[in-house]
Amino acid sequence: MKKFLIFIIIVIFSTTFFYLIKNNIKNHDSLNKIIINSGDYYFPNGITVKTGEVLIIKPGARLKMGENTRIIIDGRIIAKGLEEQKIVFEASEDYWRGIKIDGTEDVPSSDDFWDWLTKGDKKKNEEFFKEIKKGNILKNCIFKNVSTESREFAIGNKWKSTVEAYNTSLEVSKSTFEDILHIGGVLTQRSYVVINENNFTAEDMHKDINCTDNSVVVVQGNKLIQNREKNQRCADGIWINNSTALVSNNFLSGIGDDGIDTDNSKIVILNNEVNAVLDDGIDVDKGGEAFIIGNTVRSSKENGILISEQSKAILVDNSISGSESGIALRDGSGVAGSDLKINNNKKGIFIFRSFPCSLTKNNFLKIKNEILKMTDNEVEALKINGILSASDMIIILEGSYKQGGENYYFIKEDFQKRVQEIFKVMGFSNSEMDFREVEKSGFCYELKNSLYLTSSSFKENEKELSVFDNYQLKMEDIIFDRKEKRSEMEKMFTDNFSCELVDSLNIASVISSSKIIIKEIEKL
Repeated sequence: MKKFLIFIIIVIFSTTFFYLIKNNIKNHDSLNKIIINSGDYYFPNGITVKTGEVLIIKPGARLKMGENTRIIIDGRIIAKGLEEQKIVFEASEDYWRGIKIDGTEDVPSSDDFWDWLTKGDKKKNEEFFKEIKKGNILKNCIFKNVSTESREFAIGNKWKSTVEAYNTSLEVSKSTFEDILHIGGVLTQRSYVVINENNFTAEDMHKDINCTDNSVVVVQGNKLIQNREKNQRCADGIWINNSTALVSNNFLSGIGDDGIDTDNSKIVILNNEVNAVLDDGIDVDKGGEAFIIGNTVRSSKENGILISEQSKAILVDNSISGSESGIALRDGSGVAGSDLKINNNKKGIFIFRSFPCSLTKNNFLKIKNEILKMTDNEVEALKINGILSASDMIIILEGSYKQGGENYYFIKEDFQKRVQEIFKVMGFSNSEMDFREVEKSGFCYELKNSLYLTSSSFKENEKELSVFDNYQLKMEDIIFDRKEKRSEMEKMFTDNFSCELVDSLNIASVISSSKIIIKEIEKL
């Protein structure tokens, strides 16, 4: 009798449970809509939304995901919570793996949107927001308990994220990312993207915002707060790669690498606040183009703003303080700047190459001897691509430099990246190298940094200017805290230097375009 009663109770409970599920998760076949209403739901095997289907999640829904499961969207997801009724995505136990959206949209040509950001192209503005409004929406959501299957930190986790979107359109706004372990917040590739007013507060997050591969992106009004001393292996806060982007009004603190990092991209970086990052506050690399306007950068362990690898940047009305270097130029980059406040840094301006184009014979032999002292285990621990032993490092070094008299000259452009890594991880300081203008290395000679500054101030830096290698430099209407600093700087100015970027210092159209875009986002 007792067993029979238990059986009856189980049947009643199961019937009631499935009745509730049936009445709250509705599949509207005629409209291809799956609707999840307010309430708690358990998905032990994850969720899959097929092509042509739309998953609609209503305010107040709480989705508890099975361990290591995902929400796979081959159609579309619309999860629009309310400020007082958030939508919660969390693990039922331990961790789940997040949301993956695979679209079939045509890949945007991100370069075509540069005039939209800088000149207010109306057609591109309409195109962008049309794509965003018909795409995937995650608004007023909470994302919790997300990690990889291994739960371990790995460099490759920068390509894994709580929300991943490919070949589609995505808006993530007014949402919170909590307890995200060794994985990113939002990752997009080949997509139209708005990431607006979110809180990325998980200290163990690997890369908060990662937008790459021909995406068109607006990253606006987000808070990224981490602990660089606790998590020194965590990656950049915001990374834009091979894309076009507006990054504006974000607050970043304690990031374990660069605050805002951009590679091979066209980008407007406007009115952000970057504090206490482990590497560079703002980093523009690999032939990028950037307008960097109205930002405040404090206490970067490396450079406040770094322009590198033949990139070009316009800097206006930025404040950089408490960093190793205020503004740094590296490897053939060009900068025109005005109305900058460069105060309380170890170096105000730092102009250099990341590897020496020439070495004295003594320095070359010194480096070889230091490398030969290393064991294979020590070399492997450096994790330089393609280098597993001291012998491998020597082959790269000897293949990169050719002796000419009492000097060695860099000759192997293909090895540049690995040579840079060798010098960085071995701790060889630029100040120890014998830098000089070397016409014998055509590649190196082309890597000439150029800097023009006007209407800016330098105050209480330990050293105003630190320069290595060939460069072009000119400053006008500069305020120094001591007169003798002006005369020291003027000795380093380049005669007859005319900066090609000066005309771009008129940034009115860039600011106007950005304001229009931000207003459109507020309407979403």
